[in-house]
Amino acid sequence: MCSAMNIFPLLLFIFWQCHVAFGAAAQNNIHHTSTPIDTVLVSGDTIFIASVDQIQAIGVKNLTPRENLTIGPVADSPWCNADGKSCLKDHRPILTHVHTKILHPLPNSQLLICTSVKLGSCSTYSTKLSLISISSTPVAANSANASTVSLILPDTNRLIVAASPTADSPYRDPFPAVSMRSLPGLYVENAGDLEGEAAVFLRSAWRSSMKYIYTFAYEHFVFIVGSMTQRNGQATTRLIRFCRNDTKFVSYSEIELQCRGEDNTNYPQITAVVQNGDKLVAAFSNPLNPRKSSICVFSMPRIKLTFWYNVDRCRSGTDSIKLSHIGRDTKCVNKAHIPLDEDSCELGVGGSIELVEMSTKDIYANITSLMSIDKKALFVGTTNAQIIMLKWGDSESLEEYGRRDLGDRRTGAEVLAIHRYQDLFIAQMPYGIVVDEISTCSHLNSCAECLLSPDPLCQWCHPTQSCTIGSKCGVGVSQICPSISGIPKPAAMSVNTTGPVTFEIENLPAPHGFTYRCLFGPHYTKAVWTSSGITCASKSHENAENLELSLQTSLSTKNIVTTNFTIFDCSQFQTCSLCSTSKFDCQWCPANHKCTANSKCPSESTDKCVKLRPITIPIALGSKQKITLTGENLGTLDKSQNYSCVLQIAGQNLTSKAKIGDLNVKCSELQLEASSSELKASDLMVPMILKSSQGNIIDITNISLYSCSNMASDCSSCLSLSPNLNCGWCNSKCSHDCAPTTKIHVCDPPQILRIEPESGPVEGGTLIRIWGKDLGMSVEDVRGKIYIAGSRCDVIDYQISNMIACRVDKGTASGPIKVSVGRVSMATAESTQYYSFVKVAIFSAYPLFGPLSGGTKITLYGQHLEVGSELRITIGNLPCKVLEPRNSTSTISCITPPGIIVGKSSRVVVSIDESNVILDQMFEYRPDPTISNIYPLEMFKAGGRILQVQGQNLDVTQVAKIYLLNSFNPPFAIASELRQCQVLNSTLMNCAAPRVYENSNWRADYSRLPVGFLMDNVTSVQNLGRRLQMSVKPNPQLSPFRGIRYHQGEQPLILDGVNLNLAAEPADFKIFIGSERCYVTLVDIKQLVCSGPLKQPKPTDERGQPITGELPPVTVIIGTIRSELGLIEYSNQNNAHRLTWMIFGLLGFIILLLGIMCGIWKRRRNEKEKEYKKIQLQMENLENNVRKECKQAFAELQTNLILSPAKNSTRTAPEFMHFPHFVENLLWSDSTLTSAPSLTRTLPVTLAQFHALLSFKNFIFSIVEAAETDVSISATERSMLASLLISVLLRNFGYCTEIVLDLLRIHIARAVQNKKSELLFRNSESVVEKMLAKWLSICLYSHITPQMNSFYYLYKALQYQTEKGPVDAVTGDARYTINESRLLRETVESSTMIILVSAADCSTENEEVFEVEVHACDAICQLKQKVAAVVYRDTPYSQRPRISQFELQLKNGVKLQEVLNDRTSKGPQKLQTLADYNVIQGTWMQLIPALYTASSYRNSLADSGQSSWSSLDRVSPIYSSSKYYHLSNPSTSHQTLKKSSQNIPKSIPEVYLTRLLTSKGTVQTYVEDFLESVLYFNNPDFPPILKHFFDLLDREAAINSVSENICQQWKANGYVLRVWANFVRNPQLIFDVPHSVSMDANLSTIAQTLMDCFSFSEPILGAHSPSSRLLFAKDVAKLRPLSVDLFKRVKNSTSLGIDELRAEMVNMANDVSTCKGSSLALSELLSWVRGNGIRISQILQSSPESMEQRLPQKLSQVLNVCLETDNHIYSTISDYDLG
Repeated sequence: MCSAMNIFPLLLFIFWQCHVAFGAAAQNNIHHTSTPIDTVLVSGDTIFIASVDQIQAIGVKNLTPRENLTIGPVADSPWCNADGKSCLKDHRPILTHVHTKILHPLPNSQLLICTSVKLGSCSTYSTKLSLISISSTPVAANSANASTVSLILPDTNRLIVAASPTADSPYRDPFPAVSMRSLPGLYVENAGDLEGEAAVFLRSAWRSSMKYIYTFAYEHFVFIVGSMTQRNGQATTRLIRFCRNDTKFVSYSEIELQCRGEDNTNYPQITAVVQNGDKLVAAFSNPLNPRKSSICVFSMPRIKLTFWYNVDRCRSGTDSIKLSHIGRDTKCVNKAHIPLDEDSCELGVGGSIELVEMSTKDIYANITSLMSIDKKALFVGTTNAQIIMLKWGDSESLEEYGRRDLGDRRTGAEVLAIHRYQDLFIAQMPYGIVVDEISTCSHLNSCAECLLSPDPLCQWCHPTQSCTIGSKCGVGVSQICPSISGIPKPAAMSVNTTGPVTFEIENLPAPHGFTYRCLFGPHYTKAVWTSSGITCASKSHENAENLELSLQTSLSTKNIVTTNFTIFDCSQFQTCSLCSTSKFDCQWCPANHKCTANSKCPSESTDKCVKLRPITIPIALGSKQKITLTGENLGTLDKSQNYSCVLQIAGQNLTSKAKIGDLNVKCSELQLEASSSELKASDLMVPMILKSSQGNIIDITNISLYSCSNMASDCSSCLSLSPNLNCGWCNSKCSHDCAPTTKIHVCDPPQILRIEPESGPVEGGTLIRIWGKDLGMSVEDVRGKIYIAGSRCDVIDYQISNMIACRVDKGTASGPIKVSVGRVSMATAESTQYYSFVKVAIFSAYPLFGPLSGGTKITLYGQHLEVGSELRITIGNLPCKVLEPRNSTSTISCITPPGIIVGKSSRVVVSIDESNVILDQMFEYRPDPTISNIYPLEMFKAGGRILQVQGQNLDVTQVAKIYLLNSFNPPFAIASELRQCQVLNSTLMNCAAPRVYENSNWRADYSRLPVGFLMDNVTSVQNLGRRLQMSVKPNPQLSPFRGIRYHQGEQPLILDGVNLNLAAEPADFKIFIGSERCYVTLVDIKQLVCSGPLKQPKPTDERGQPITGELPPVTVIIGTIRSELGLIEYSNQNNAHRLTWMIFGLLGFIILLLGIMCGIWKRRRNEKEKEYKKIQLQMENLENNVRKECKQAFAELQTNLILSPAKNSTRTAPEFMHFPHFVENLLWSDSTLTSAPSLTRTLPVTLAQFHALLSFKNFIFSIVEAAETDVSISATERSMLASLLISVLLRNFGYCTEIVLDLLRIHIARAVQNKKSELLFRNSESVVEKMLAKWLSICLYSHITPQMNSFYYLYKALQYQTEKGPVDAVTGDARYTINESRLLRETVESSTMIILVSAADCSTENEEVFEVEVHACDAICQLKQKVAAVVYRDTPYSQRPRISQFELQLKNGVKLQEVLNDRTSKGPQKLQTLADYNVIQGTWMQLIPALYTASSYRNSLADSGQSSWSSLDRVSPIYSSSKYYHLSNPSTSHQTLKKSSQNIPKSIPEVYLTRLLTSKGTVQTYVEDFLESVLYFNNPDFPPILKHFFDLLDREAAINSVSENICQQWKANGYVLRVWANFVRNPQLIFDVPHSVSMDANLSTIAQTLMDCFSFSEPILGAHSPSSRLLFAKDVAKLRPLSVDLFKRVKNSTSLGIDELRAEMVNMANDVSTCKGSSLALSELLSWVRGNGIRISQILQSSPESMEQRLPQKLSQVLNVCLETDNHIYSTISDYDLG
């Protein structure tokens, strides 16, 4: 049943993967392979795919398989010959996969295929993949991972091969790295020739360092690009060159290529390269920043010049060949007298002049392949299944214009290579190839769109009128679109006629391979091309119409240009005058009384047409009138005929007889009847037609009619009309037929209907408009007779009867308007509306500042601001544009004008009519805002991304808006919407990126558009030009869910999409699950990860509005884009049980059918299921613990832990040991010099004799030699002996120095003789090396104070960081440490708190309270140490009381409680902590003296001397780790349980390694300061002793023929390992600080890091390397060059003179004079000599010089002296004086 449960989801997953893969393959035109692809060849219309063990041939167009060849696996071995019949002993061929290394097309439809088997030999196949021949000559690399590049030189039968050397094989040796081979035999040219052959062999030491990437031919040279790994592990890019015909490789040369970024960062690793014309384009990467790649462009002429520079240097005798890796490193011979040009093949060198180029384009992706297209575009393949398309811009720059996503899940993501076939590209991926169009130009339909396209490959093909790649069109490519100039000639043509039509077209190419044709509407005609345009043959048309005249090519149906063309019909003109005056070529034919086209009249045409003139005097409607018309050429009419006048009024024809005269036509009386309501305004001008008796229209003219009722609506208006119209007022209307008895000569009283405005300032000057009826018939009727609220108003404008405009004088009252109308007898009109005079006031304005350029909207606040007729505002006597309308009584706004000077000196004046109000505040003009930077400068097309804008004076304007423009130079248009910006301060504002418009005139995706800001009238920021350009990327798109998305709340939510991180960061995404946020933590180009709520939110949208259903939606908002991806359901226990029961129910039916079989296994299955659930539960607990720790570690890594000294600590300066104490600690730190019985048995006279014996060098040399040659002496005894010798010799420092250096010389010579020079000073097992280390430490102590200061601060930083978290009191493991071995790999729940401690002084009653910061998990011994550190903070550590000398007692008020103790009777194993005593925040404790009992006395013994608890975490001898534990219980890790389900740990220890990063990040600065202080050695002069010591090592290295590298190791080991590493590991030597196990671990890591900085061989670090070394790997790599520089600076410094060295010896002697000598040391040395006297005597006897000095006898005398009494005179001597 369990297996069935697992199969069902697996089948669903497989089906879905197949469906996705099939859909993707169909969409992208993909061909999949079953094995990884090695190489791809495109030959003709066939693609040859060489994958592992297979070669396939498929068609390019449809990817249909044609041929398939299986070539592996085969039995092969590099230790066998090509046919496998001859092998070395113990070697046999084994089944090996075949990798294709070389795939080349050959003449005669053949293929050359070289593989990694059969020693890298080749075979020849036909294009049908049938075998033709086999060669046994090794050609290619015979390893799957080795590189091979090859090139067949054009027009030759030579094959160039560069292959990385592989494992040695007698059947391939010697195998050349670079060779020139002859086809078809594939033998190296001139093989075996003593004068040289066409091959280059790498030396064995360099065989694994070279990787070849690309090869090409340029001019008469062959170039090979490769990558070489230096011995220090750094990679460099090498460009190899040799002449094509150089069959002896004399011209073989190399130079280094370097690509550097804008910040001069070197990108050493080349990843892809392509050569195109005079450019070599290469992509580089930097291992320190693997996500970023840089593209550099190298000029081939400059490459040639660089090679020539190196060759010329060697020709002049400078330097050497510098090709040591191929065996050519001889000294260059001066041949400057021999001329040498750039193309010479006479000399080849490695050279030291490299070629450096700056980065042309930086891309945040890993580049794997490059392809150049027509010197216009560059395709860049990446590791994330994308091709980035770049185009060449100005100054050889590269600009991105698009991206392509390739492949599917089956092909892999890495674009290994890109090939071109016609207009297609073929992308090689790990498991397939993708074929797609190079360009999408075919989607562009017009010439303008094509030429404006960002795609550089798009060109307009004129013959086919299509946008294609230039190579497809040939010679018909157009750079400028044709355009029509002017109008066709002729622009019109009569119906039923034909003729040529010519129109001018600019930039129209001549027809080559095609013809032009014209299109008149739907009809084609032939076209003739001329240099100025086109001539078209027209086609006859029967009807008049307006046509489109278009031009096309014979190869296309698209119009090149289009213009209007008219077909006219003269017969449409009915009169002679219309015919003769038409714009077309028409003539009037009197014979048939018709208008015809030119030359179509059957009789003679005429241009003397009858032309009637319009009547200018209007005629009243409703009257009877005889109308007389005047005209021209009336004499041409036949007066014998009858004519009539026809007047058309409102659709009616009024006809009367016409009498024709010589000058006029008289129409008989007409009754002009028409209703005025039916007569429209357009009918006031009506046509009058003159017709003949045959019905022919002679001519048409217009007559003006009028209606009095339409012209005047009231009496005054009517009476004011012209008397010629004969209008009068009667029957309440204006009429022309009023009877004299009914005419009214005096109108009704005047009326005022409306006034405007209704109020104005008391100063007057307001222009008031009065509307009414019968307000006079002229202005004189009202002039001087208008009063506004009692104030006179002078007339300014007047409209008869209905409107008066006047300007009022001053006033203060409120009242009606009175108008007196008339000259003799007057009638008065009074308004019902009142006009008010008011006082205008201005109180304030905002803002009172703005930019000097003006444009600020300023709002003024006051009262009665809406009154009056004219408003003017000035600022500094300059007009401020008022914003309309004025509809507020208290506010008005205006736009400020540009200012003159900056400052608060502009007065604001508001003028309403005659009122002038001055604001009591001044307006300030401030400097215009400037924009200096925008971050980020990338946005997506939809906009909305928050941009941070930096500049100056940004807060001068109140409103700022951002937008994009389509051009840098005018004329330009706004290419986006305007988005509001939020001004934060004068230098910073935030803007939302605007949405980019879609427009054919510019592109949106992958464009760089200039940025502009609308900030009042500041023009300097309206177009920032090329200085700040915004890169517009495609919109990020997230893929919607397929159905319901199931999710576990504790897991991160992963969303798929495209273009996600092109212009967006995690902070830009807002993801909601329901209404709760899912915070984005990681964004990639195709995926983003967010952390959401643990429980399923309610079913609402992001605003909290409920939605239908029970599941919440996932909504993504980025900028202005809002996407709903679908519904999400959290997986919970109920759903799991429900699904489980559904599966059980489904399987129940099967169990019933197979009941017998299931019954047998039922019990066993149930047991396993229970055990499985138990294991699953434990695994879930483990997962929860791991997740919790990872979250905590992540939080710690994201939080900046700031080091600060302890709150109660006041001692910050280093507490240096005094020099005598330092010397004592140095000599006796690793051994204890106690009072020995030998001292009491030895007479002082014997000591004096022995001391005199030590003045002989040979005696001291014999002591040292005896110790060195005795293998039974331990390292501790050797160290003790070295300390004794230094202690005895120290007072005579010059003699001591002489002894140490002489011993050193002897020791170096002996080490070189024994071939152990590399181990000098490394193991330090020698007495000489130990003496040297102690002597050198003493000499350098006074010179390294600055470094000691930085080391002290580092020590304090590590101590503070360690104490921030729990520390195990038994093992010393700490949560915050930088040493993996002392990392606390437990989850300890602990809180930090402050307790109060009081220490009572017995002599006084004052009690001081101290605050101590502790952890709840601290043991009592740790608590005591922290209390002692706070209470006795001003006391040096060595003088503080030990923790056994006091106790801590809980205090509650004045009552004391129990005394705190580490151990209790309840638990004999675990140490008690503060949590066990329920100590909380603010707990009060009392420090009391300890009461000594037997146990406490033992503890005090353990607490003194070397056994003391001298640190918070010192492992006490009384708390053995085998009996006690604190935080880590050792029993849990060693306990063996019976069941496997119980062996699952609670957590995984490795997850705690992230704490190392936390601690490292906190103390990073202190570590760097210390390391740099040691490496830089900031003192102006180096210590004389150090200079003398290094010079001595250099001299001895030269004497003993030791290399410089080994000498450098001596210096590093002697100075750093023996001096500095000792100080770092033992800070107690120089500082008065406690000893600590956890601090020892931290300092051990620091010491190792310091040694790594001085290591001259870069270690190979990996996953199995110690974490402590991995922790500082980057820092070591950065600081290692400084160590070499330090030794160089010391070496290059001024050598010491005798006087300087002697002065230094005197100073050191004065320093050590303060150190008292010890007779105990002399006695101990004598005791050691007694024990080894025989061996020392033998050595002395073997030395002639010692025998001359009678040293054996003197030693015998000393050894044979007997101590007879203790009361000798010398017994009172306790000290001795060596001086």
